[in-house]
Amino acid sequence: MTTFIIVWIGQLLSLIGSELTGFTLGVWVYQQNNSATQFALISLCTLLPSIVLSPVAGVLIDRWDRRLVMLMSDTGAGLTTLAIAFLLSTNHLSIAHIYGLTAIASVFRGFQYPAFVAASSLLLPKHRLAQGNGLMAMSEAISRLVAPALGGILLSLIELQQVMIIDVATFLIAVATLLCVRFPEIPKDTLTENKDQTQSLWFEATSAWRFLIQHPGLLGLLTFFCIKNVFQGTILVLMTPLALSFSTPKVLGMVLSIGGVGMVVGSGLLLLSGERQRRTHLIFTFTALLGLSIFAAGFKVSVLLFTVATFFYSLGLPLIHGSGQIIFQLKTPPQIQGRVFSFNNAAAGLAIPLGYLLGGPLADYVFEPWMAPGGLLAGSVGSIIGVGPGRGIGLMFMLIGCLHGFLVLGASRYLPLTQVETLLPDQLEKGLLKPIADTI
Repeated sequence: MTTFIIVWIGQLLSLIGSELTGFTLGVWVYQQNNSATQFALISLCTLLPSIVLSPVAGVLIDRWDRRLVMLMSDTGAGLTTLAIAFLLSTNHLSIAHIYGLTAIASVFRGFQYPAFVAASSLLLPKHRLAQGNGLMAMSEAISRLVAPALGGILLSLIELQQVMIIDVATFLIAVATLLCVRFPEIPKDTLTENKDQTQSLWFEATSAWRFLIQHPGLLGLLTFFCIKNVFQGTILVLMTPLALSFSTPKVLGMVLSIGGVGMVVGSGLLLLSGERQRRTHLIFTFTALLGLSIFAAGFKVSVLLFTVATFFYSLGLPLIHGSGQIIFQLKTPPQIQGRVFSFNNAAAGLAIPLGYLLGGPLADYVFEPWMAPGGLLAGSVGSIIGVGPGRGIGLMFMLIGCLHGFLVLGASRYLPLTQVETLLPDQLEKGLLKPIADTI
């Protein structure tokens, strides 16, 4: 646990630095170009490369020392930030440079997080996994809570390149913590022994999928998260338009900050959850809470109700994701955790942009016209929830809230998923670190 805490502190500071740079760089780009499209393309460059390269990243994480993978990832990400700061200071920074360098940084992130999750299974005993995942979830919550406020203050006091130097300093701290520790070795992957490297690379890249197919409970859990993430992407892209339909940007900022507090509280609850806690029960219970929160946020035009709903929605996310991650850590052999977590990140990660693509057009061309005065549903549903700007999005929120309930109901009837914690043996128990060929 001591080794994990040392590494976690370094990664927390690095994550705050990355979020700080992301926030301030986004503000700079928008101020320079006043283009939402360019801002969206930067977000795409930040997300897409890590998703596309995830299968190969997972193979390499399992082949290499996971501490070295994290060292290389932190070093590479720090160098890309340093390059942006240098170009900015010499007045040579262009939007094309930002696209390219953020894409490179995304590649390094595609290695860093799965390697940290896989390494935590080696560093932590079984009864400490909840605390470890709670801390990892809390680091994300803290960074989202601290970085925007700190970035806004720093931009009023110092130049953008100086903010980036702070980010580089956090990367150096993360590297220093990794240099101070050693990770346990994992058993050899007998599945790929004596194979030539070209054949082995493809074989290993697809081994996560084969493992999931042969374990329907885990595949069902991943499918559950993919569907939930489509809903989550839709909510994320429509939350700001819905809030601004009846409030101000200042109020929205306050609501989002309260959402960050909710994430911190949820991470703390995950950290305190016991070893004997049924993780599937937590996932189903808090997904239902998410659905109820979303339904309430859309039902009525109320800043107070929207704020409370955002708090409870944010509170549930770390408990749901952290519980799912614990199940995968316990049931996946350490030899292939890099591949499995990378595959999961790619599948679940692509679901969120799908929600983005669905949410905007459905709101603009279907639900908002339906709920406008004189629209198709103005005389029926509109008499209950109101009509006008934002009410179509409110109706979408209510429907998505109901879909969360149907998702939980369907998942709770799929026995391989509901019984995944009892049907599959824990791979982290002493003596269960079997050769990978025995599990695929």
